[in-house]
Amino acid sequence: MRVLIIEDELKARVVLKKQLDKCAFNNLKLAEAEGVVDGLRMISQFKPEIVFLDIELKDGDGFDVLEIMNDRSFEVIIVTGKEEFALKAIKNRVADYVLKPVDKDDIQEAIEKALNRKKAFEVLPQKTVSFNTKNSIHKVNVDDIL
Repeated sequence: MRVLIIEDELKARVVLKKQLDKCAFNNLKLAEAEGVVDGLRMISQFKPEIVFLDIELKDGDGFDVLEIMNDRSFEVIIVTGKEEFALKAIKNRVADYVLKPVDKDDIQEAIEKALNRKKAFEVLPQKTVSFNTKNSIHKVNVDDIL
């Protein structure tokens, strides 16, 4: 699994990497970026499956990355110390929103959500929509929606 961390604070990147190591995912490949421009470059080169994205970056904010990469092939997990961006994150179709300081359980749960979403979208026929709940993903046929 290829994971990209876009975070401008070195200490926060180190903490996140330590928590990822504790999760012990098989074949974990990590890459890092410090800002919007660096993050976009790393996304195109590294082709991550999951991106851990901070909101406040040195050269913009994480939503700049999401707006530029609107048609994305990776799942996004927001990691921030700010609660007030949660609604905007949901509107930007992120897999999860984790508040700092992060711990192993937060990271484990967020990655599992992201992988489940990725898997669900890969196998869904084009005429279905999925809705996330805390414990699962529900697939609904578009023709069944009133």
